[in-house]
Amino acid sequence: MEIKIFGRRELEEFVQQHPKQYDVVYYTHSESPAIELIESNAIESLHMPVDDIDHYQLKLHVAPTAESVQKFLDFAQGRKKLVVACAAGISRSSSTAYLIAARELGAEGGLNVLEKAHHFPNRLNVYIGASILGNTDIWTKYVEWMRAWNGYDPSMGWEWPKKSMISEMGFDKLKK
Repeated sequence: MEIKIFGRRELEEFVQQHPKQYDVVYYTHSESPAIELIESNAIESLHMPVDDIDHYQLKLHVAPTAESVQKFLDFAQGRKKLVVACAAGISRSSSTAYLIAARELGAEGGLNVLEKAHHFPNRLNVYIGASILGNTDIWTKYVEWMRAWNGYDPSMGWEWPKKSMISEMGFDKLKK
């Protein structure tokens, strides 16, 4: 599978230059509607109205959930050419592209879609995706990559989801 990661402006230019050539997963802020320019130029598109946060303490925003992660994993299955985008092309889109690639290529191979100096994958998306895919190596390799290339340890200062958060993250709503 070919996966490209863009910010929204890059995505809009790209789909206009390559109409009906790529499937698209794109994020907007939770209150934003679907974007017609993207919808009409993609083969198929998946609009993800999810904010760029990686914790559940801020109730003012829509955080990634098991349902939202499962949605993009299902959408990407079997696609040949996929573009993943968010506002800046740094966090939500890179975590999504990593999870999709890691499912097909393994945790180490999935890292190849990321640019070391640019991408900063959303840790909550990665954590939820690794849990859904039943592959803790996805999280471990992500943490190692972030430490090596961004000087940041995503596991530090972050409280692992407790059982009380499982419902809020949406794991209880996933099909078994």
